[in-house]
Amino acid sequence: MKIKLELSFDNLKTFKELIPDEWTKNIKRETQKKRLLKFSNETFKVIADKKILQPKIDLSEGRIRIDRQSKYAGIMNPYTKKRVKGAPKEKRVLYVELVYSFEEKPKVLEFVPPLDKNGYPEVNMGFVTYHNSVPVTDFRYLNQATKLNLNWDDAWYSYFENKNLTRHHKYPLMGYLYLEPRLVRVETLMRVDDISKLISFEQTDQKGDKLELLKKQVQKYFQMDENLLINGRHVKPDNVKVDLFRVSITGLKLVESFTDLVESSVLVGVSKQYHVDKLPQSVESKWVYFNENVDKVPFDTIDPVGPYPDFIYRDDPMFRWKNHIKDKTEPKIIPVRTKTGKHWNLPIFGEINVWSELPTQEQGTEVIKQTLENVRTAFIEKKEERLDQELSKVLLSKNSESIKKELSQLFAPSVIRGGIGAIEEFGTLNVDTIRELKDEDGFSVNVSGDVKVIAKHWGHSDRRALKYQFIIDMIEKDGEWFIKDFSLLGLKDKTS
Repeated sequence: MKIKLELSFDNLKTFKELIPDEWTKNIKRETQKKRLLKFSNETFKVIADKKILQPKIDLSEGRIRIDRQSKYAGIMNPYTKKRVKGAPKEKRVLYVELVYSFEEKPKVLEFVPPLDKNGYPEVNMGFVTYHNSVPVTDFRYLNQATKLNLNWDDAWYSYFENKNLTRHHKYPLMGYLYLEPRLVRVETLMRVDDISKLISFEQTDQKGDKLELLKKQVQKYFQMDENLLINGRHVKPDNVKVDLFRVSITGLKLVESFTDLVESSVLVGVSKQYHVDKLPQSVESKWVYFNENVDKVPFDTIDPVGPYPDFIYRDDPMFRWKNHIKDKTEPKIIPVRTKTGKHWNLPIFGEINVWSELPTQEQGTEVIKQTLENVRTAFIEKKEERLDQELSKVLLSKNSESIKKELSQLFAPSVIRGGIGAIEEFGTLNVDTIRELKDEDGFSVNVSGDVKVIAKHWGHSDRRALKYQFIIDMIEKDGEWFIKDFSLLGLKDKTS
């Protein structure tokens, strides 16, 4: 076992036994062997099956602190009744690697951090724990003695007895039901061994070949799945998306390379996607994915009004959703009819445009704002033919296909974990000086601003704040404004 310590200079008094000899040449000290004995018996105890372990120093050197933003900084520590401090201003640290040897594999490891006479922690020790490369915890604080139960057959099931010391993705099986205006998704996260048994997958020798082949067979298997009922009718998925994720201390990481990949820390994500014309009235199915280690599976339902976390049990494997949403308003494109130029209201003919002129800056901004909102509404559609149909209410161009591709970069951008996002909120909108189109009644303008993008999948809401810049040509026909051309000039994260 290896423990890596990053000690701030403020805490060296507590960990004085680990200070290198070359840092204290003019100070008389005990031998390193005696200091380590005191360290392991008094300062920081590691106990394996009730036997205190003695470490060896594998590495000890000065380093510059790695900045790690803690979500606990500023929060009251329930044990010390003091607020958790943020990272010290001092950037220099003492980095130490301690190696502990076992005579045989222990069942339980106990860690006892530095405690004062009242049993309170002397220092704030943020930590993470890995067993065979599988994270046992997310970033947590070690502020009391705690025991780690080790499962040497499968490190996934190793755990701390303190329930607060855990990781987010602690279950080997997880399920999610997402309900959107045009799409129903059933998403499943399963470990490689579990899903291999489910589909009777035959393994190959090469890890990369094995996982790529597994993805293909998983997709083929779930494309034939008819377990889901939408509005009382059995349906097959219109699309099945399969991704591999590595469980890390910060959540799920999309696997893009098989190099140095530890299979025991990999989850296979399966997203079964069902196209619908509108939000359904009911969805139900029987959950059939269990293994010998679990009798319940966490299952979250996410519809337009909120997430509903729950569990599915082996003796009650059904999941059901009923549409109790009171607001049944369907997303709808609203024609943009901002008037410019001179209009007369004539008998018989009604209102006619006597002559055209460029819209004012205020009018042009309003045209752009309403048009962008309509495009966002169009991109709610998931079927290509339905998307094209809705975009035809916004576009008036011979190059509609190329414009759709440009628009999709902004209105359906990719996010982390392999998902496709949607614009959640428009931020600032900057419309430059309006320019007249030469060949038609309309205008061209450079637009910049920012948007908030969201993608809900795999139990997460992945958000991005993006800055954009584009040129858009607008034309007026029969009193309505349409996009004639659109070119995206730039799109990047707002923080960059």
